[in-house]
Amino acid sequence: MSSWYDHVRVSVTIPGLIDTNIFNTATNVGGHEYKAAVDKVPFRKIPAAEAVRHILKGVERNREFIVFPRYNRVMVRLYRWFPTRVGRVINSKG
Repeated sequence: MSSWYDHVRVSVTIPGLIDTNIFNTATNVGGHEYKAAVDKVPFRKIPAAEAVRHILKGVERNREFIVFPRYNRVMVRLYRWFPTRVGRVINSKG
């Protein structure tokens, strides 16, 4: 017997930096300047339309995890292998 939850699919999206206005309008907490932090990241922000294409393609292919762009896939893998070290780098203020 089939039930409604047999037809539900879930995909988790783990995007890199998407070029939106969120960091410009974010409330800075505890002296942390979000815009300045994002500007220091050595990777390009991807346009929102490109992010949508990645997400839709992943959903269409029934991907459990949708991770993009390529540099972010590398970061996620490194984090899985070395969570403490990568966490320190990601959260460092330097």
